[in-house]
Amino acid sequence: MSVQRRVASAVPNPAGASASLAKNNAARWKTGLTVAPPAQNEAGFFELTPTAGTGRIPVSHADPAHASVVQILSFRPGETVPRLAGTGVFVAEDLLVTAAHVIFDPSEEVFGSQRMGYAGMVVLQSEVLRILPAVRQTQRIVAAPGYTQDGDPSFDLAVIQLNDPVGAAQAVRPHAAAGDKLVGMHVNVYGYPQLSSRMFSGSGSCIAHDRGLIFHTADVTEGQSGGAVMAEAGNTWRFVGLHRAGPAETPRTLPQSSGAVRFTPAGLKWIADMGENL
Repeated sequence: MSVQRRVASAVPNPAGASASLAKNNAARWKTGLTVAPPAQNEAGFFELTPTAGTGRIPVSHADPAHASVVQILSFRPGETVPRLAGTGVFVAEDLLVTAAHVIFDPSEEVFGSQRMGYAGMVVLQSEVLRILPAVRQTQRIVAAPGYTQDGDPSFDLAVIQLNDPVGAAQAVRPHAAAGDKLVGMHVNVYGYPQLSSRMFSGSGSCIAHDRGLIFHTADVTEGQSGGAVMAEAGNTWRFVGLHRAGPAETPRTLPQSSGAVRFTPAGLKWIADMGENL
């Protein structure tokens, strides 16, 4: 099944939009989501309840939207201790996006322009999806072209294709937005800190942007890398990026902020292409 069909069928439509809306959503995904969705397609985005107050808090209620965010534990074949741990987000029932540094070990080989992860086992855990933890083999893991461990942080993006779909997963559609449009918006960051089995949400504001990165004041910690960054636009929360780094790794001029990879039209097209070609 093509990624546009999988994404269109996996994204819930809480407002009961028509079949033609779903068709439009699929067509927009196929073309790479190069433009912001028109107003009539707003129902295609998750609507999350804003987090009250500030700071990092447990996400204790089973909002269906949270089922798109899972903990990723990555294992080498034959090993029982995870090499890497972080957070990922379903964009289709068998396709996740995450930060590349979550699933790439610096010792891994480089094949041409695509840096490959070890095609081993991943364990996906979710506080919301009670059927998990789910164990899956990875079909393929690919980092964004241009990603290197010490290179441009705006390329810190990867996709993971699973060998078997997680049928209960709720996919969320990524959204490209200009950095200057996001500055000043309220943001929530969802993820699984360290090896915690509980999802946490940090609440804050987007305060700056630089090329493919945005910087926000939401409280986050190690392990939430690859987690969903949601920006509030009116009454809708849009999936606009992936958490990447905490305050220790952000510019000195922004000492109290954390960094996230912002989705760009080119990045979304790459994700869609990977879903087709993996």
